[in-house]
Amino acid sequence: SKNKSGSTHVVPNRDRGGWDIKQAGGQRSSGHFCTQRDAIDRARQISRNQGTELVVHRSNGQIREKDSHGTIRARRQGDDKRVGPGPSPG
Repeated sequence: SKNKSGSTHVVPNRDRGGWDIKQAGGQRSSGHFCTQRDAIDRARQISRNQGTELVVHRSNGQIREKDSHGTIRARRQGDDKRVGPGPSPG
């Protein structure tokens, strides 16, 4: 199923250094981060909220990985204690 806004991208910021979160087709950055890890963490939240695909780019601009939310295995802190082994429903 196609979603309205498409995808959320973590891209290198060539001017300032660090990393930006960009929505597909949008010029404005949704956030600027010093490390790619921080940018990915935030972009994952945004893309989950909006139902978009998360696309992570390398520092040279090439796509490093794509996450659509059927395939992300989100491990939030604390979940391990409540949930037994085995796949979670849904």
